[in-house]
Amino acid sequence: MHLPKKNKLLLFVIPVFAIAVSITLLIFSKDSQEQNLNSVDIKGEETMINIDFVGLKTEIIIEGEGGKCQSGDEITVNYLGTLKDGTKFDSSYDREEPFTFVLGIGQVITGWDEGVNGMTIGEKRRIEIPSSMGYGKYGTGTIPPEAGLVFEVELLSIN
Repeated sequence: MHLPKKNKLLLFVIPVFAIAVSITLLIFSKDSQEQNLNSVDIKGEETMINIDFVGLKTEIIIEGEGGKCQSGDEITVNYLGTLKDGTKFDSSYDREEPFTFVLGIGQVITGWDEGVNGMTIGEKRRIEIPSSMGYGKYGTGTIPPEAGLVFEVELLSIN
């Protein structure tokens, strides 16, 4: 079988062109996938930034009228704990059982020892706790790593 020279050239050029196009598409597809992975990483970092607080913050919701608690006091509180986005992770109200602990000796997270200190009996306080004063880079249970915590704490008694 004898093909004209023009057809022989096409038999060579078309496969070479197809291979070149395939390689080009593969390269651009790989770059696109890497960009998508990078955007996921960036979004993940943004999410991590958005779930933590910069420092400990307290806000009095209801003024108390009783005595003021201090480090070394055994106190009883009711509380509601949420993540920064409002997701509830714990509540003494749900268990219908207040929580008792000794303030300032490390029985609770640092954010509680510092954020509850100085409350008066009957006071209800909102405490925003950075992860460094909570459960840190490991988290616990339903609390993710590096999560800022929000507690509404009501001081019931100093025992």
